[in-house]
Amino acid sequence: MPGNSKFEESASRNSFPVTTATLRVFTAVALGDPCQTYQALDEPLRSVGALWTVTDTALCDSSLETKWYRFVSPAGGVIPTNCSVLRANSCSTLGPIWMKGTLPATSEGEVIRQACRRSYASGDCEGYCWVIMVKNCGDEYFVYLLPPTPGCPEAYCAATFPTIQMNPRLSNGILGGATVVMFCDFDPPPWNNLTVEVFWTADGDVIDETTLDNGESRAILDQDQLRLGMGKNIACKIRGRYKDGGAPGTLEVSNEFFAGMKVLKKVFTVDEDGPTNNIQLQPTLPLVCISPGPYCSVSIPIEFEEESRRVCQGGDVPQVVAGGNLIMDSDNTCSFSYGVDDWNGIIEIPGMAVRDAQIDGLGYMGQFGPFSVGQSVLWDGYQLEDVEILSVDKDSIGDVTCTSTGDPHYTTFDGRYYHVYEANTFTLYKHRTLPIEVFLPTGTLIDIHVRGTDAEPYMDITIRPSADDKGKTLGLCGTFDGNIVNDGLHSDLSTISPIPYQGVVMTSSAFVNSWKVRSHNDIFMGNVRPLPPADIERRYCPCVTDAVHGQHIQCKTSPAYDCVAEEIKSRGGVQPIENNSARKRRDTSYNDEVYDDDMFGFEDNTPAGPVAPPSWPAPNGMTEAEARAYCQDNLVNSPSGKLCTSILGDSMDTSSMVESCVVDIQATCDTVFVQTAIASLESRCSDVLYKNLTYWTSDISNVTGNVTSEPPSFFFETVSCPNNCSGRGICEKGECVCQRGFEGPSCSIETDAPPKAYFIPKEGLCDINTRPCERTPVIGKDFLQSGNLTCSLQAAQVDENGVHLLSIENITTTATFEDSSRVICPLPPSRVRRNTAAGHRTTAEATLVSISNDGVRFSPPVLLITYDAVCQDCNVTGFCVLKNNSCEIDGTCYAYGDTQIGNWCRQCLPSTSVSIWSDRRNNAPPVFQPTGNIIAFINHQLDFIVKAEDPENRPHLSYSFPGTPPDPNMSLSSDGRLKWTPRRHSDIIINVAAADECGASSTESLTVMARDCPCQNGGSCPPFALDSPDNITCTCNGTGFTGQMCDVDVDECLNSPCDHGVCSNNIGSFQCDCEQYYTGPLCDQETPCFSYRCPDNGTCADIPGAVQCTICPEGSSGDSSPCVVIEIPFEPCSSNPCYPDVSCDVVDDVYTCGPCPVGMTGDGVNCVDIGDCSSQPCYPEVTCTDVPGGHECGDCPHGMTGDGKICTQQTGGIIADISQSPCRYTSGKTVSIDQKSNPLAPEVTDQQGSSWYEQPVNIALLSVGAVTIAAALIGVAVWRAKVGSRGKYKMGDLPLMPMGERKKRDALEDHKAY
Repeated sequence: MPGNSKFEESASRNSFPVTTATLRVFTAVALGDPCQTYQALDEPLRSVGALWTVTDTALCDSSLETKWYRFVSPAGGVIPTNCSVLRANSCSTLGPIWMKGTLPATSEGEVIRQACRRSYASGDCEGYCWVIMVKNCGDEYFVYLLPPTPGCPEAYCAATFPTIQMNPRLSNGILGGATVVMFCDFDPPPWNNLTVEVFWTADGDVIDETTLDNGESRAILDQDQLRLGMGKNIACKIRGRYKDGGAPGTLEVSNEFFAGMKVLKKVFTVDEDGPTNNIQLQPTLPLVCISPGPYCSVSIPIEFEEESRRVCQGGDVPQVVAGGNLIMDSDNTCSFSYGVDDWNGIIEIPGMAVRDAQIDGLGYMGQFGPFSVGQSVLWDGYQLEDVEILSVDKDSIGDVTCTSTGDPHYTTFDGRYYHVYEANTFTLYKHRTLPIEVFLPTGTLIDIHVRGTDAEPYMDITIRPSADDKGKTLGLCGTFDGNIVNDGLHSDLSTISPIPYQGVVMTSSAFVNSWKVRSHNDIFMGNVRPLPPADIERRYCPCVTDAVHGQHIQCKTSPAYDCVAEEIKSRGGVQPIENNSARKRRDTSYNDEVYDDDMFGFEDNTPAGPVAPPSWPAPNGMTEAEARAYCQDNLVNSPSGKLCTSILGDSMDTSSMVESCVVDIQATCDTVFVQTAIASLESRCSDVLYKNLTYWTSDISNVTGNVTSEPPSFFFETVSCPNNCSGRGICEKGECVCQRGFEGPSCSIETDAPPKAYFIPKEGLCDINTRPCERTPVIGKDFLQSGNLTCSLQAAQVDENGVHLLSIENITTTATFEDSSRVICPLPPSRVRRNTAAGHRTTAEATLVSISNDGVRFSPPVLLITYDAVCQDCNVTGFCVLKNNSCEIDGTCYAYGDTQIGNWCRQCLPSTSVSIWSDRRNNAPPVFQPTGNIIAFINHQLDFIVKAEDPENRPHLSYSFPGTPPDPNMSLSSDGRLKWTPRRHSDIIINVAAADECGASSTESLTVMARDCPCQNGGSCPPFALDSPDNITCTCNGTGFTGQMCDVDVDECLNSPCDHGVCSNNIGSFQCDCEQYYTGPLCDQETPCFSYRCPDNGTCADIPGAVQCTICPEGSSGDSSPCVVIEIPFEPCSSNPCYPDVSCDVVDDVYTCGPCPVGMTGDGVNCVDIGDCSSQPCYPEVTCTDVPGGHECGDCPHGMTGDGKICTQQTGGIIADISQSPCRYTSGKTVSIDQKSNPLAPEVTDQQGSSWYEQPVNIALLSVGAVTIAAALIGVAVWRAKVGSRGKYKMGDLPLMPMGERKKRDALEDHKAY
């Protein structure tokens, strides 16, 4: 065959390994349709990209049978039709075969084509071709009729690129503990000649790409590149490509993964009467920080914005508030903070509609800001998309309030009006589902005013419900469900008593009495049931912005914002109940916070006497018509009445207010109740104005177009003054301008009259055991907040005859104003003294307290009694007696069982004595702890702690021998430390006693057994063992052994102690075999040859006391006859390795430095100062100065230089420290070495006619090159110079000795030395 013999000859000449292709046969059919009777070939190496190498076995089809074949391997099923894709070694052979012609269609049937071999040598694609046949099997696959190849190695190729299914899959994880990455895992291709190209995309855009060519099955997107895809869908796309180039395979795309945080609900509503609705966020990647811990958190900023904003008292009125952990982050932005524990599930940001008591309904946008994460690189700056929120209004239209006014009239939420004539405490308002009777987080507004006269005050209460109250209220306010019929619902929540309109409800009313409050739940008794912790801790926090504070968080315990309440607060009116300090729960801590519990309370057993209905004419002679005209005229013509009528017209119903005024005058004959009617009108009028946004003023921004609305504050500025200024002033902008002679917020206080002091809470008693009694509140009326508010304190004596003033001058102190009815007075230190005279009657201290607004006119005094309730019973009259079962010792009261300070063994036992301390009755002796047998070791000191416990847990016990110890050398300390050194094998019994501080004692017998120490190899026994000598662990430090008994040899070589050598472990020790040029026990010291360089590249060898340099001329390789061996004596200390003035000693050719100079510390090589100037660390005549942590030396003396500690002589500009120089320069003649042979050779001084060498360092000054040449010329075999023998030779005097004689001489000398 033309061209083939050369090919085979080339292959043979190059010794290529050739094999016939091994064919795996799946089916073999001789006859029939070749699409069914083909033989399958599964050979992935037939791929164009499978390149043959010299280490591979080449494919060869020369033994192939002629038949129909189908290629079925993953490499592909088609013979390539383009020769250009072939290389000389493609298809795992040296003669790759392609098909000339196109692939047929199915309709063409069996067609003839040519198979051509690509020439290995020339690359000719058509140098040799032969006939084959091919058939298209339904466009599914092709079958080929192939003959065997003409030569070898030649093989048919299959496919230009393998078909690969790598199935890429995305996941994420953490690398290095602080880096979040994405993984693209895939099934790697089975061939090593392919690379895998990986493209990372985010929303389709490529953000990173990489190539893998080492058989990897995973690609990694690092954190920096992952940040580029945050908030987008990440995918990885992979494809194969031959390492040597060519067209790539088909791209495979993984599953998509959203990297970031998903917003699960983008649009939602919140109802004003509904619960919170959560913004749900789901992070898809972990939170990992550089420094894990409590500071590893993410701050997510969020703001709720609307196009139209409402402003009240200068601040925004929020419509949606957030619950949860709202904080101000490092960027001073309102944010929610979440830690690692929150990051593994769904994050919820609760949002709630504000209960605003306004008819509205607005849309909001929750806008997120960039995440702030100082510790997490991945999440820092991440941006969430916004969410849309709709606040749904649920407020009732119209005037909906519950009132309790006058004496006493009620209007339910649903409008039922009635009266109650019964003295007691009742539930006016209660929520069905929330535990709120005093604390009101729903936005319900409670307005309370105390009115009436000093003798008979009463409260006007107005309750305006929020949307949360609808259908959920109980009590005298009714059910608030729009059904007026069921307002008489009892507390059993099933019985209903009808309430007739304007009906008079008598004391027998079952409805009213069902809502009677027991004292343990009475607000006025201070016994209000606490809220559950979950309700107390709930907080609602809008992020607000104002001119004073900028952006800040304004957290409250209520999702409510009431503009009316804000207006009232701004004018110093009644505060919301949650901020009111007039009533608090009883505090059990030791302080002087005192609040009276029963100003308005009634006892549970207060009899309900019959109350007759009032009749006309009233006791003051007024008829019903006169009373009605009076009430109508004052109500309508008041400033409030005129303003409200002008704005609201007939929509404001005043009939119930007039009716209440009339009934009050009928029952009390007091026209003061008209003020209640006016206050009710103001309250209802303001509610209507603030509730309806049509009465608000609006302004449209010319820049943004946003609308800003402000409330009708003109109402409060015009008419809303406390008590309508009591008729003694004018209301201007919400404040009273009083007439001359009157003052106070409501002009109710006469300027020339002193205030009124009514009483001191707690019946005027102050127990020094429950309170410090350093200040006291005083309850009264007409107290003014002035700089002259003063307390006057008059001391008095209390005895069995009453209270007696003492002849001590009054003390005046500055009073603290709390409100017009309560002030605080500081008290002097208590002077309470006690005695046992008069049947154990004791004295207490009395103080008469008066109050003045101006420091001149004082109120009548009220009485305060200070006493000690531990041993005294006192009442407000000053009568005090000694309690039974108590003691009075040295003028101090003690209860039964109290212990004397500093002496626990003495107690107050009244049955023994009430005036002196008695011995403690119940005191159990100590109890010893069981120990078992105590093992002491012979010739080792026993050190054992005897332990006992005191049943009363007293801290101090003392130990002793109750008798003589069995061995005089045995000792027992008071703290229980037993010591003894036994000298022989023995068993002894030791009795020990333990006693407490009161003398109660017990005795215990201990068995001590003296035994030999079982520790081996020099190990040490512990101070004792229990029960058996084997119950110990020996101390093996420094023995070279370990184990319980120091019986296991330590392999010291495990810790690699030899720095530069091989460690050999021995029993109890180890040995280091050092590397060349290292010495010392640990091979940690360098030999002289380590740093010494022989001249002319000579070879250095360490010999005892010297270094040996073998210097050979160039070109003398293999011939040692011209070489020169120089032995240079070596003195390790000659280089002055130690610190100045530190001694240097040599042992086995290794130097050792002595201790550092006085005043310094270190290893002798390096020394540092440790003290002050007392150690004289500086050079003589150099000034030394003490400084913190050491000293400082001054300048060296004139003519010397140095650091002040070491000074050297300065001569002629060359500094010479003769004591440390390796060379000694003396006067004399100069020996000149041949400069031609070695132009670098320096001049060397002949030291007093002696040898050129005296110190080892001087060898560097000699040009050995010149010496080598000279020695070679005269046949010198050895050049030996010994300094140790003090032999002084000049170069010409060096003895010459043949190599053989030198060896004989050395052997003789060695023998002599031996």
